[in-house]
Amino acid sequence: MVRNIARSTDGDNRIAESYEYDSAGRKIKTLHVDLAAQRPNTHYMWGVEGTDASYSAPGTATLTTFHNDRAQPTQLLFKDIEGRVLSRVDFVYDEDGHLIEEAQTNTEETLPPELLAQMNPAQLETMRGVFGVGEPLRRMHRYDTKGRRIETRSQLAVFGTDRKTTAYDDYGEPIQENFEHESREYGIDDEGRFSSNPTKETMNHREARFHYDYDAHRNWVRKVVESRDGAKQDFTISTIELRTLTYHDETSKLD
Repeated sequence: MVRNIARSTDGDNRIAESYEYDSAGRKIKTLHVDLAAQRPNTHYMWGVEGTDASYSAPGTATLTTFHNDRAQPTQLLFKDIEGRVLSRVDFVYDEDGHLIEEAQTNTEETLPPELLAQMNPAQLETMRGVFGVGEPLRRMHRYDTKGRRIETRSQLAVFGTDRKTTAYDDYGEPIQENFEHESREYGIDDEGRFSSNPTKETMNHREARFHYDYDAHRNWVRKVVESRDGAKQDFTISTIELRTLTYHDETSKLD
């Protein structure tokens, strides 16, 4: 594949995706953002193959994804309409091909305009690190011996931490997920130093439990999801999913 053309209702064509390949045959995919179709005062984010995270950078016109020999993304570049890099996301894998780290590094152009207007140079230098300017924002993953993801953790400098843990049954299906979000607010002085103690601190905790009915082939045919916010609440059913599976005999007849 070389390019993907999008046609509008009025008959105009534009390049939606273009592809290149290096000397080893590894794919380089570029997504061309339809800037004319974007709404004002709207925050846009894009997903990446192989991860459940979404990323963004204000003013993005193209997103270029580089892949490894396993066709997994290794780097994602956000560029503006003039081709300048606004943000970069690097993906790191272990020897078994499991994604273990996602690291986003931003340029100063991605800082909120109101932040640039309100802070002095010393304060801005401190906030650059918070928003991943120079020092990347990292998202880390851990796996069990069977290659199942059991933990995802991310941290926004001193301001907060997100953590998700997952447990599985003998068939490899998730049976419990725990989400923890810790956020803190700090004051900042004219020298760019944060206050020694947070001015506000909150902790949110959510849980989800999964119950399955399996058929004779060990595939689930009914899944019930229960969830609750906070340890003091009772679990309530959030979804019930049913599915009908049809199995075909693969044996062949010889004439």
